[in-house]
Amino acid sequence: MLIEQARNQVQQQNAFLQAVLDGTPEPIMAIGRDFRILMANRAARDLAPEMTGASCCYEVSHHLLTPCSGDDHPCPMQMVLEGRETVSVIHTHFNAAGEPRQIELLASPLRGPDGEIVGIIQNAHDITALKEAEEQIRQLAYYDTLTGLPNRRLLLDRLSHALAQARRFGRSMAVMFLDLDRFKLINDAFGHSVGDELLKQVAQRLTGCVRAGDTVARPGGDEFVIVLTEVGHPLDAVRVAEKIIDTFSTPLPLDGLEIPMTTSIGIALYPANGSEDVEELMIKADMAMYEAKEAGRNAYRFFQARP
Repeated sequence: MLIEQARNQVQQQNAFLQAVLDGTPEPIMAIGRDFRILMANRAARDLAPEMTGASCCYEVSHHLLTPCSGDDHPCPMQMVLEGRETVSVIHTHFNAAGEPRQIELLASPLRGPDGEIVGIIQNAHDITALKEAEEQIRQLAYYDTLTGLPNRRLLLDRLSHALAQARRFGRSMAVMFLDLDRFKLINDAFGHSVGDELLKQVAQRLTGCVRAGDTVARPGGDEFVIVLTEVGHPLDAVRVAEKIIDTFSTPLPLDGLEIPMTTSIGIALYPANGSEDVEELMIKADMAMYEAKEAGRNAYRFFQARP
């Protein structure tokens, strides 16, 4: 009789604990050292309907056959067993529909009667919307909303980094300042919506003319800036400039029209032009661009100091 009473009491306590956990809106799981899920609340079970008493945490959350590892998916269990009392990591999990979600996992030790760690208690918080909002803010802060290219703020940051690397390792680099020839006439004749579509196509063509490690940016209007991070010889910049001019020899197609477009390019080199200041280097490239326009447009010119 006493055994039966004790068993009923334990069952009642477990049922009460399960009810408390089920009333919590965020997923909670108790996970053993062997990664088996010992207990899960309703929110966790709703995310993984396939969960059973023999399921492992990595099976239901990541659809993997082995425990999490590495920098992309650090293992909360391992971190707790290494002595961490509270662990916070961000994982990519999959919901019941198979959609990836960004999940913040908070884990703490699950201890047995003797105080030894027998697993972890893990709370999951979906931060997908927060991460998406952060990315939107980052896009607005650092990227041109029309073309998706880096804006002036990110351009200056990347140019500063490229200049510091060139200075540190004794390398050369180039800044190219581009202005679309007679773009205002086209914009006025066809309207701003057509002008915007042309700027998008220009951005795509310019991106196709450089290496993955280089930067194509749109600081504003019809001006574009290219940062060539490693230039072994001025001819390297010449090849890029000629490639750009050649790619614009084909008119830009838009709504059944073939719209001709050319560009004038100014080039400033480091250290050949002697400037270690980001703004000054851009000014020199800008000055060279105006020389290209004065020479008849659809051309490139290198910065040359005037006597």
